[in-house]
Amino acid sequence: MRTRPALLLAALLALPARWLPAQGALQPPRRGLDTTAMDHVVHPGDDFYAYANGTWLRRTQIPADRSSWGTGSAVHYKVAQDLRAILDEAAAEPGAPGSVSARVSALYRSALDTATLDRRGLDPLRPVLDSLEQLATVDALLAFEQRHLALLGGGSLLPFSVFADLVRPTKHTLYLEPANLGLPDSPYYTKQDSATVALRAAYQAYLARLLVLSGTPTADADRMAGEQLALESWLAARTRDATASRDIPKLNNPRSVATLTRSHPRVNLAQRMRESGLGADTVVVFMPENLAALDTLLGHTPVPVLRTRLRLSLLRSWAPSLSAPFREAAFAYAGRALRGQPEERPRWQLANDIVDQDVGELLGRLYVERHFSPAAKARVQRMVDEMRAVFRERIGTLAWMSPSTREEALRKVDAVRVQIGYPDRWQDYAGLELQPEDLFENRARARAWRWNRDRGRIGQAVDPDEWSYGSPATVDAWANPILVTMTFPAGILQPPIFDLEADDALNYGSAGATIGHELVHLFDDQGRNFDHTGQLRDWWTPQDAERFTARAKVIVDQFDGFRVLDSVPVNGRLTLGENIADYVGLEVAWEAYQRTPEARANARRDGLTPAERFFLAYAQDWQRLTRDNALRLLVQSDPHAPTNFRVNGPLTHMDAFYATFGVEPGHRMYRAPEQRARIW
Repeated sequence: MRTRPALLLAALLALPARWLPAQGALQPPRRGLDTTAMDHVVHPGDDFYAYANGTWLRRTQIPADRSSWGTGSAVHYKVAQDLRAILDEAAAEPGAPGSVSARVSALYRSALDTATLDRRGLDPLRPVLDSLEQLATVDALLAFEQRHLALLGGGSLLPFSVFADLVRPTKHTLYLEPANLGLPDSPYYTKQDSATVALRAAYQAYLARLLVLSGTPTADADRMAGEQLALESWLAARTRDATASRDIPKLNNPRSVATLTRSHPRVNLAQRMRESGLGADTVVVFMPENLAALDTLLGHTPVPVLRTRLRLSLLRSWAPSLSAPFREAAFAYAGRALRGQPEERPRWQLANDIVDQDVGELLGRLYVERHFSPAAKARVQRMVDEMRAVFRERIGTLAWMSPSTREEALRKVDAVRVQIGYPDRWQDYAGLELQPEDLFENRARARAWRWNRDRGRIGQAVDPDEWSYGSPATVDAWANPILVTMTFPAGILQPPIFDLEADDALNYGSAGATIGHELVHLFDDQGRNFDHTGQLRDWWTPQDAERFTARAKVIVDQFDGFRVLDSVPVNGRLTLGENIADYVGLEVAWEAYQRTPEARANARRDGLTPAERFFLAYAQDWQRLTRDNALRLLVQSDPHAPTNFRVNGPLTHMDAFYATFGVEPGHRMYRAPEQRARIW
């Protein structure tokens, strides 16, 4: 039901996407290695990322409507073009009413119809906003929020979500997330460096602009926006940041609704849940301290300030789907200020995204029919099976792991379920009506449909075949430790990431590394908290956990030492899960590749050995340029490190890399064998 992933999903799946921000490209993705991208002046042992991509980095410019540009961007744009062709055909010939084609066509046509959006202005949202302005008590405002949870995209002060239970993973449960913040993470409200101060000012200006556009006099809007920033700052001080939120056991705080109602009387959770139709006696509170802070806030904040918060929550949620002034205000903050992107993407790409977000599995059906073959699915499945076998063998030889923990780990490897290309059972969106004339109503119906579906699932069985995030056209992959699944959509299984016509060195270095990455996520510093059934349970001996933590600290310390923009540090703790998955996943892919006939034959191609091609495929998979604002955002709030470090960091721990490229003491990437991480 959320317009953004729930906090639990974001923490577990390391969202946002692997190539965040997912962007387009002006040229098609490459096929095979791009040897012209390499910089042979650089020794591979000094900076392998620059060796593989240096010439490309110098000759490439980021398009004006992008905040980053690289291999993933090009694949994303190719998928977007394929989707556009499908949607344009559907718009021209929608087919029978109620058909897949007719439904995606209706949403797509309404998303393209900016003339109607501009003509209607704020009219679609005005009745709700007008009703909000009539409310004069805290209790009435909280009731308003619960009645309009779907329209708010999940909530503002009391955001609810529904997902598999952390302790009973076969059942859905209700979660209460911390109150929403408009800036990317809680430290953004207090940091005093010039870039963060400028971003706070841009955010406050955005809030003021939304208020003016919705009818508030400018002088009042500036004051009210300042009040909102102060309110959010107070909440942010009582909200765990992205790094602390990665501690999943500390998010698991099941509480009875009756107890929470007594301890937080201003929130009055029992009443709020009756108003929203949430049938649960227990709720998992991610951050109890935040709920307590909210209860205090409700007793000390004037009603007009709380009313303005809900008003702005609605406006921020819907600005991209309203008239041009609202769309421009949203882009000025989220595009220009936050990510440094000079221009907005073309409308057809935004329309694509809307269809994919709201009815992704309807659109996905049409996409996989044309762009994902049974042969591709079968080949990826074989790679998964090969890499699972390699990982299983590695666990069996770990000297630091005790027999009891090893037995549990092996059970978990065998329990992992794999979703390739598309779901086994498609979501049919029964009851969701879409019309080509009204984007706002279409999106409101889609949100309501998701919320009603999720609300009805509380206490019900989890469907293990349902995808937890993303659609078949998503250019990303993910692992879900609660469901013990890993998912590889058709969108990411496209050249050059996966190519049926490519040699094994390229497919294992790119798609194989992706497969290994997601498999290892189920055993990284977060995934290791879940057992083979998906239950949050400590199945490690204390000694094994201590040894694992000590080995992982090698990677934490390494990434803590990396810097971008000369002075902004990478956060080794925040990025630890991704860094473990990168390193061990690549090692698993390498071992699986060594068992192929191609690797054993060791024949050169394009003047390169199979081993060289494997590592170059990995490095060129992470080829990317990023604008300064987006890069600063990435290192401060994203669990993924910048791509140059995702290449060079893992390789410093791989013995095969040293042997392949003759890396020796004196080369900048050299680490003595005893300093190399040995984890899984």
